Amino acid sequence: MPVAKKHPLVSFGDPFQGEAPLTSAIDLIPGMDPHTGPPRGMVMSEDTGGNHFAVNVERKSMLLLKAMYHPNWRATVDRVKTDTVMIIPSFVGVQLTPGKHQVRIEYPFRRLRMILLGLGLLTLPMIWRVEKKGSAIAS
Repeated sequence: MPVAKKHPLVSFGDPFQGEAPLTSAIDLIPGMDPHTGPPRGMVMSEDTGGNHFAVNVERKSMLLLKAMYHPNWRATVDRVKTDTVMIIPSFVGVQLTPGKHQVRIEYPFRRLRMILLGLGLLTLPMIWRVEKKGSAIAS
């Protein structure tokens, strides 16, 4: 179904409209129409460093970011906080309505990760110093 730009969604909470369990995929996929239909829209500009996109959507669509999905991904559409969804195979998706939109998708770094990185960088010189003093005492 990627040719038709259709990707299965994975939900962990509230079901989406038209959702079916993954176990029923073997029965549903053969009956799907792979015809692409009218264009969904286009990405007018993209800033990949900041994951910022300007899009023009012709009909209800899903903006797909080819990045590994994690629940910490945060998205805004026209500066309004929006939920992200997992699209198989674990890409990040944001639902869009028709119209022009400014979309920003970010993965915020957690403060604990930065603290642990700092502690790790401080620990390395301390280990080197202890090893150097230990060598001097043993001599």
